[in-house]
Amino acid sequence: MKIELLTIGKNNFPFIEEGIQFYSLRINKYINFSIRYLPESKKLFNMPAGERQRREDEIFLREIKPGAFLILLDERGQQKTSLEFASFMQQLMNRGYRHIVFLMGGAYGVGEKIKQQAHEKLSLSRFTFPHELARLIFAEQLYRAFTLLKGEPYHHE
Repeated sequence: MKIELLTIGKNNFPFIEEGIQFYSLRINKYINFSIRYLPESKKLFNMPAGERQRREDEIFLREIKPGAFLILLDERGQQKTSLEFASFMQQLMNRGYRHIVFLMGGAYGVGEKIKQQAHEKLSLSRFTFPHELARLIFAEQLYRAFTLLKGEPYHHE
């Protein structure tokens, strides 16, 4: 199984990128994990939010391989505890999905096309985070999920 985080934009803070790499290396001990940063088009910066979402949806949809299980990371998605997220990941593995894509939209989120195509919608928190920090939080939670599934001493109740 391959798990991928697909996102638009880059990390502007080296300390956050170090954190993401820290967790990515550890996640890869359990499963094939990667992050793909799609470039932000400067042409989109001055567009109205709805048009920008539509254009970014097109970019994302070109990058998602057929058959991938798509999970949208969205502030309006379902919230899970760390234990519930670990259980969710186990269920996906049990169903035999080969490729799981977690998608994090741009500054204005995603448009209706992506929302309709997503198999699941998850929220990292009720708080709003900068994209860079949300990527780090996601990587840590994915690592935490796999340590929980393996019964390793990382998570404390």
